[in-house]
Amino acid sequence: MKTDPTTAAAVLAAAQADLDVGRLQSALTAARALAAGDAPATVQIEAQRLQAQAAFHLGEQGETIAAVQALFERLGGGGLAYPSRSALLAISAVACGELARFDESLAHLQQMLSVAARGGSFEGYVRARSTAATCFALLGDPWAGQRLLSELLGLFQGLPSEASLEAAVRNNHASICLRVVRLARDAGEAADVTEAIEHAQASLQRVREIVRLTGDARRGALADIYAAEMALLRGDAAGSASQLQRAIEHADATGQSAHVRFLKVLQAEAFIAAGAPEQA
Repeated sequence: MKTDPTTAAAVLAAAQADLDVGRLQSALTAARALAAGDAPATVQIEAQRLQAQAAFHLGEQGETIAAVQALFERLGGGGLAYPSRSALLAISAVACGELARFDESLAHLQQMLSVAARGGSFEGYVRARSTAATCFALLGDPWAGQRLLSELLGLFQGLPSEASLEAAVRNNHASICLRVVRLARDAGEAADVTEAIEHAQASLQRVREIVRLTGDARRGALADIYAAEMALLRGDAAGSASQLQRAIEHADATGQSAHVRFLKVLQAEAFIAAGAPEQA
């Protein structure tokens, strides 16, 4: 017997609420069941969107790509009129990049930039270029990503309506600056290291100001992650180890398991640098 539409819609709404507050595994489990079941087509479409988004935030990039592809195939014609198409192309572009599927990443990036250009919204413009910056970093040129994000940051005017979007871009900016730090450090470019750390610190300070105003715990958890990495890259291995532990607890509490895995790698790096490899 086909799932009752009202019940299916309620399950979908609950899964969306879980995603919004960071209960990512719960959202993903519900979305998978709805997408694979016999719910009405409209519910299945939104369930596949939720599945892709939750999987992405959990670091399940293969599932992210598969869910986006399945959704676009279901919609037909590449889902050109689907409202969330640009957002899905963005996460798919990054997921492909993280799996070194660079041709697919660039193809999705080009489609997303085209959608943003046609849409004409400030948010669409910013998100498309922020994703492009991430892709540049994944392709090995974080300097290009840093420059692009620096240009975007100059567009924000400190308005409350822009706060969440600005925090997302600034967290991305800090992350890419720290990629620059690692590469510049390995190349012995001390001045570039200092400059990139200063840029990252400025973005993280602004994120914390926004979090104090909005109470956005997930944005704050991301800022903690990059602040902990920054402490490690500054050479404060002992201090960063405890900072990383707090960041792990914060990320875990906000459902960001993919970041927890990354933080544990950083924590091991900190213990080794502090001369305590047995704790790594």
